[in-house]
Amino acid sequence: MHLAAKSMALSLYDLLENKDIVQKARAEFIKQTEGKLYECGILEDLLPPNATPVSQLVNM
Repeated sequence: MHLAAKSMALSLYDLLENKDIVQKARAEFIKQTEGKLYECGILEDLLPPNATPVSQLVNM
């Protein structure tokens, strides 16, 4: 686990030090997603079991 933490920290360091990497990654992301916006797969009105709807919480 220590090796994974070091790897993630050093990767972040590389990104902070070299803005070109971030620009290339962003360009590749836009190309791969073709400019599509993220759409959440979970329905907006879907609640976990036994959850109180937001509309009821507001009126409390």
